[in-house]
Amino acid sequence: MIKLRCDHKWFGMTGSIVLLNVLLTGAVAAAPNAQNLLEEVDKHRLGWDSVEVDVSITTTTSWGKKTVKRYLVRVTGKERSLVKFLNPEERGQYLLMRNEGMWMYFPNTRRAIRITPLQRLTGNTSNGDIANLPFSGNYTPQLLGSENVDGVATWVLELKALSRAATYPTLKIWVRQDNQTPYRAEYYLASGKLMKNVDYVAYEERNGYLVLKTMQFRVPHKPNEVSEMQFTRVEPKKFPAYWFQKNYLPRL
Repeated sequence: MIKLRCDHKWFGMTGSIVLLNVLLTGAVAAAPNAQNLLEEVDKHRLGWDSVEVDVSITTTTSWGKKTVKRYLVRVTGKERSLVKFLNPEERGQYLLMRNEGMWMYFPNTRRAIRITPLQRLTGNTSNGDIANLPFSGNYTPQLLGSENVDGVATWVLELKALSRAATYPTLKIWVRQDNQTPYRAEYYLASGKLMKNVDYVAYEERNGYLVLKTMQFRVPHKPNEVSEMQFTRVEPKKFPAYWFQKNYLPRL
């Protein structure tokens, strides 16, 4: 496992950063195309266009209590994701995300109930965080400039929601210039209020390519609580299209 950053806590740093206009200075690397950079970011987040991932989310409170939740996530294309809940108390539950919406299936009712990606999943994570759809195709990127963060040269991307599959209206992502891996991010509500801070903590080399291994979620009103999402297995796979149909959920 390759750890590309130091663990630390930070909140709302966009108010104090100074972004350089990369088009007007020769002191930084040549500015990349924003869309191309975002597509590189997605390759490091997911690795493949169609993928199956074992995910664990460990939330540690300010007083040291730990809660662990486990999921099996299947993502195909830019707009479809299927999440299977693996904890005994949630067994049989599924989360389905498509471009037109998100649904939660409960085996006791045998019905899929429409929910929102912003609803809390566990700890500091939301339903849309576990669905883990690609950013490209769901957001319009703009390159704001470059910034040195913790001694690391980064590009700063601002993403605006483009499709209904986008969980957050606005994202800001700091991307390492040396290998195009995401380094940290801020997630915003439609009001412009900061909702979450995300640290991309560690990557793992798979088939000669760095793929995300660990990320951490924090929220401003609980600065000492962290939810760590780990991708313990990532495997390219193809899935039947009917698995991602709302009416098929009772048969899974």
